[in-house]
Amino acid sequence: MRDVQVTAAAGVGRRVERGAEAAPLHGIAALQRAAGNAAVTRWIQRVAEPPEAGREREYARAPTEHGEWSDFCSMMREAGVADDVVDDAWQLVLGGLADQGQVNAEAERLEGVQERRDHAASNTWFWDLVKLVGNHLEIKTPTLALWSGGAAVSDHAWAKGHTPLERTRFGRVLDRLVVTPDWDLKLPMWSVVSKAFVSRATGPVHISAGLRPGERARVAGGAAVAGDSADESKRHAALASRVHAGRRDASGGESRLGVGG
Repeated sequence: MRDVQVTAAAGVGRRVERGAEAAPLHGIAALQRAAGNAAVTRWIQRVAEPPEAGREREYARAPTEHGEWSDFCSMMREAGVADDVVDDAWQLVLGGLADQGQVNAEAERLEGVQERRDHAASNTWFWDLVKLVGNHLEIKTPTLALWSGGAAVSDHAWAKGHTPLERTRFGRVLDRLVVTPDWDLKLPMWSVVSKAFVSRATGPVHISAGLRPGERARVAGGAAVAGDSADESKRHAALASRVHAGRRDASGGESRLGVGG
């Protein structure tokens, strides 16, 4: 993974006593040592501010300026993630968002739809992120779940004993944050995280979707298709492609799809 350099004002600092390196300071403690109590007070006043579109590079340079920094720290620590991983993961998220606009511009110059999609999801910040937090995408049920059609579908899959991305430790944190309101920047991050999540599947993959009353899902040609609805078919095909892409990235193998409501 690339070396992530975060300034002391960004929440990471180290102190040295008598020539020996002591334990690193994180969060407010590091900020207080680096910039004093007044800076901590200003930081606390800012944390309630929602993230703004167009400020991604600014947030990447000063991660604690982001209004969700405190929430991210709290939720990651509640999930049992070590402080040094929390700090680095946040920097990778924000750095990736800052660079994604350029990656998207490069993707737009490519001809094929799949080629553009693949390039948009090639942001190395996000791939470094999933290397860092991969163990926190652990699947604790026999089957992994992919879904479309709203949060109720995800909740239903979870109730049936399948694990969707947002029920993993890191997925739950990411799902609760806005990070940026710009989905053109955020969607590739979710794509990379989703592929890393799928790559952890060791058994069948359960696919759920919000279907119209009376519709039944089926598997056709390796993609899940629902009824005769073109929109539903596209949604299921997209889910199936995520399974195949994630499995190929992990081991070169194929997936087994379990489709359910």
